[in-house]
Amino acid sequence: MTRRKPALFGALVVALMLCACNGEQGGPDLQAADQGKDAQAVDRGPDGQRDAGSDVGAEDAGSDSGAADVGLDLADAAKPLTCDATCQSKASYLCVKQGSTCLECTTDAHCAQNPAALGTKCSSNLCICTGDADCKGKTHGGKCLKSSLACGCSTAAHCAAPLTCSGFIYTSVKVCAKGCAKDSDCPSKGKPKCNTTTGECLACLTSKDCGGSRPLCDPKKNACVSCITNSDCATTLAGGLCTGGECSCKANSDCKTAAWGGACLSTKVVRCGCKASTDCAGNDNGTVCHAQFNKCTCDSDADCTSKTHTRCTLAGAGAKLAHCQKPCVKDSDCSAAGKGFSKCFKGRCGD
Repeated sequence: MTRRKPALFGALVVALMLCACNGEQGGPDLQAADQGKDAQAVDRGPDGQRDAGSDVGAEDAGSDSGAADVGLDLADAAKPLTCDATCQSKASYLCVKQGSTCLECTTDAHCAQNPAALGTKCSSNLCICTGDADCKGKTHGGKCLKSSLACGCSTAAHCAAPLTCSGFIYTSVKVCAKGCAKDSDCPSKGKPKCNTTTGECLACLTSKDCGGSRPLCDPKKNACVSCITNSDCATTLAGGLCTGGECSCKANSDCKTAAWGGACLSTKVVRCGCKASTDCAGNDNGTVCHAQFNKCTCDSDADCTSKTHTRCTLAGAGAKLAHCQKPCVKDSDCSAAGKGFSKCFKGRCGD
């Protein structure tokens, strides 16, 4: 019995000490909460935006009070945001500077409060949209482009006047921009022509703006192409089928008039050619199939069975494959024979 009394007394003392400590801690906590000291401890930084890498962010993430965290986030979103001036001078949709790099965002607030942002949600430092509602009031366009998840435009109806759907961001995002009035307003080499009706810079307006291997202007795409219809491929070397603005073939029937041969070849580039001399029967270039190049050619005049192309060209130094041609009288008759066949020699073009 005598050993229990000191133990009981000691337990009593410890209990009283614990109560005293708890009272001292609880009082200041409650007082600080009343005065709002916890809220004031959140430092949003001079730009009016939360620093994602700060200690405050770490404390917020570990807060025991979900309600308090929500309150702070709402306060952050309500305060006006100022994008970094250096980044804004580079592009209006850039907002945050990290080291020497300018980013679109690090938080949703950068997207939601920047009218030039390409969306309202921040994902991998890019402002993105998930629907047209996210693009309401955005200067680059009111349409959420599904291919890039960016606010932009596909027609002028998505732009606020006087802007037109004529600009590009990241080369693929079409956005609203000040329209062109003349060709000199279109500095891009790829799109040098101005459509003064829409204010859009385009690759071509008519076929006069095209040339080389793509001599035609596709009126739907305003792009220079090799063909628009199959008839544009009737005499081409690649084939008689027009696919995506390029002449090619899918079957031997697309190669009936092709100069390289009557067979559709599945090589790196799908084109007409020959696999055997039978694919060159009646071909103007000759009736012999060159095994290495898979093109119809000739070894002598005997291989030129066409009524008009009766002479086999001389395959001189640097010349392309020999082929049947119309007999020449002078050098100018060889202008259509191709590189390496510029000289007329005894009725034949050669080098």
